Amino acid sequence: MSPSTPTAACRSEECLVACALDGAAFELRPGTTREVRLATPEDKARVMDTLFGLRPVRPGELSLFGRDAADLAPDERLALNRRLAAVFAEGGLISNLKVWENLVLPACWASRTGPSPFEAEALELFDDLGLDADLAGRLPSRLTCFERKAIAFVRGLLTHPDAMVFDSVLEHLSEEERRRAARFEELFRARCMRGAILRIEVAHARAGHHA
Repeated sequence: MSPSTPTAACRSEECLVACALDGAAFELRPGTTREVRLATPEDKARVMDTLFGLRPVRPGELSLFGRDAADLAPDERLALNRRLAAVFAEGGLISNLKVWENLVLPACWASRTGPSPFEAEALELFDDLGLDADLAGRLPSRLTCFERKAIAFVRGLLTHPDAMVFDSVLEHLSEEERRRAARFEELFRARCMRGAILRIEVAHARAGHHA
C-alpha cells in the first residue's frame, strides 16, 4: 500500500476499525474484505501492534467500533479488542500451553463460560481444515507452520469475532498448505457473514516462500 495522509478516525459503530498511521490509512466495515500492503516488516509490525494494543496510540490514529482508542480506559480497550481476532504470521500461540488450552482459554474468557460449548465447534473446524485431533495435546513447538496458523484461526473463530486479521497468512507455506489456508476466509464467512476480514501483507513478500 502506498503512503497516504492519515485522516480522522471513523467514529461510527458501523466502521469497525479505522487506522490513520502514516503509510497505513484504512477503514474496515462489516461484511467487507480489505487488504493492506505495507512497505516493510517493521511497518507491518507497527500496524499489528497498534491494532492489538501493544503500542501507545495518539488521538486520531486508531478507532475501534466508533471509539478513539486513545480515549479508552484499559478495561474498555480490552473489551473492544475481544471483538477482534488474528492469525499472526507465525501463528501467535502461547508457547507453554498445549493446543487445546490455546483454543479454549480465549473462548472461555471472551464468553465467560466453560470449555464444553466450544468442544464440538473446535472439532468440526479441525475436520474442515484437515487437522488431526491428536494435535490438541501438543505444544506449539511441535506443530508445523501451517498447523500453528490453522490452530490460531480456530482459536480466533471460537471467540465469534466481528473482524479477523490475517497477518501474512500464506507466508512460509507450501502450495498445498496455501490451498488449505485459503479455506480460512471461507469458514469465517460461513460463520460470521457480517464479519470483516483484514489482510495485512508486506508488499515484496512471497507467499509461498519457505523460511
